[in-house]
Amino acid sequence: MYAKSWITGGEFALDDSLKQLEAARRLVEPLDESQAPWRDKILFALADNYTMVGRHADGEVLFRQLHADQVRRLGADHARPAYTLVGLGRTLTNQGKLPEARTVFEEAIAKLGASLGAQHRMTLTARDQLASVQMQEGQFVAAAEQWAVAQASFAALLGEGSSWGIPTRPAPQVDQQSQGIAVQPTDVLHPGNPAAAAAGRAS
Repeated sequence: MYAKSWITGGEFALDDSLKQLEAARRLVEPLDESQAPWRDKILFALADNYTMVGRHADGEVLFRQLHADQVRRLGADHARPAYTLVGLGRTLTNQGKLPEARTVFEEAIAKLGASLGAQHRMTLTARDQLASVQMQEGQFVAAAEQWAVAQASFAALLGEGSSWGIPTRPAPQVDQQSQGIAVQPTDVLHPGNPAAAAAGRAS
């Protein structure tokens, strides 16, 4: 199994990706609050990788810890903890905790919609994930409604025939780095990011 490493943007075996992320985590966790956005990015990516390798319980614990810390620093309605709920919802879904996952996705949709807008890609991603849970629960009409909204919005945002992962035209630029929500390879390797050193040592 292979997955894209958020540290370098290359293709690495998942265990290699985890090794780099865990090395970066050890470096960024002791940093002061001014470095919190970098820490958030590394921890989110690590929790997501735990989920990808089937370590769902580890991913759940880390997502919950990250969310609690983000709420403490930023408030419950900020986009950053709201998007962390999407990661948490995914790992709950993979563990079969469908009612809790549904509640988490619904909260994420409400908060991302309020902070970023209903048509923002992150809000639409949460909708798409909620629809997956509803399908597994046998709520087929509700799932179809969620997907219809999400896919129509993706088409308007990215081009007709687009989906979450397959745009038919370039996505508009989103200032995710300033929000501190999503991990981008250029963010992590930026000279001002202390995690870049950890990535180099772990490679």
